[in-house]
Amino acid sequence: MEQLNNDLNDFDLVLLDLNMPEMDGFEVMTHMQADERLKQIPVVVMSANDSKDTVAQCLKLGAKNFLVKPVRISECRALIKFMNAVNPNEKKASEEKGLARFEIVKHLGQGAAGTVHLVRNKKTNEEFALKTMNLQYLSDKDKASAECEVEFLRVICGPTIIKFYESFVEKQALYILMECADGGCLAQLITKATKKKTTFSEDEVLMYTAQITLSLLALHSKQILHRDIKTQNIFIKAGVLKLGDFGISKSVENDMAKTMCGTPYFMPPEVCRGETYDAKADVWAMGVIIYELITLKKPFDSNTIQGVFEAIKNKPLEPLPSGRSKELQSLVEAVLNKNIDKRPSIFDVAKIPCVSKKIQ
Repeated sequence: MEQLNNDLNDFDLVLLDLNMPEMDGFEVMTHMQADERLKQIPVVVMSANDSKDTVAQCLKLGAKNFLVKPVRISECRALIKFMNAVNPNEKKASEEKGLARFEIVKHLGQGAAGTVHLVRNKKTNEEFALKTMNLQYLSDKDKASAECEVEFLRVICGPTIIKFYESFVEKQALYILMECADGGCLAQLITKATKKKTTFSEDEVLMYTAQITLSLLALHSKQILHRDIKTQNIFIKAGVLKLGDFGISKSVENDMAKTMCGTPYFMPPEVCRGETYDAKADVWAMGVIIYELITLKKPFDSNTIQGVFEAIKNKPLEPLPSGRSKELQSLVEAVLNKNIDKRPSIFDVAKIPCVSKKIQ
């Protein structure tokens, strides 16, 4: 069942023995019929028990055929060949459930593991973001990352999280269908402000902070670390910030993470030092974003990655420009505290008056 439940596996046929040690064939078919994806996979049952009741129960549970043991290889091959000759009407119905439902509107972005397109449903005209990852060319690490992203998208939801609709595998590619944030990302918004030499008001900064806080509350309440909080992964829809891209997220329960990952500018000191870290790493990254919203520059910068790491570890935080409130200054200093023990959790941040007021 573990292999069947893995969305990255695309099975054409299941040859199922009724007698198995942990879960019998009847239980497997019952589980498959309850899952919209798995119920589409044809099942052929193999058993020495060919009583009418057994065969009838198998067919009732969705089996397409029944082979009586001992099964001859030639018989098995002939059946598989027959079942792979898909009926044209069935093939059309299958296509309508997959990629054929959509038409590409435009290219939205390119990442290390895949591409994202704006697509439109041909029947409903609804628009979505479709992430495509070619499984043939992905490393084992990238495949695990893709599987991880689908897993977390299924369990994380909220008004400030990019909505997940479905995932499917077709023609050696994994497709993830998500909500389309037509306002671009926060990085683009900051770039526009920089070019126009305009700044965000304190009210805007606190509103964005509250929305990012809600995103992290949704993750951290489930013991999930995002590990790549940055302006490029925060999208905008109807003026609301929505967190996306959970490719390197990690579930941690009463434990610390160890793997160094993420984007250098947004890494906390403990990660730069190669130490273990927890959910407060996401809080630090949020602090970098808040600082950039206020000043239109990163709090710790350098011409080299190593220089960025050294600045994050050792350089004092420059105070905010004059005209900003003491409450905002205190918030920034708290979330960008280099001492992980003194840095607040996202639950603490949500209780800070200037943030909680915007959340409410």
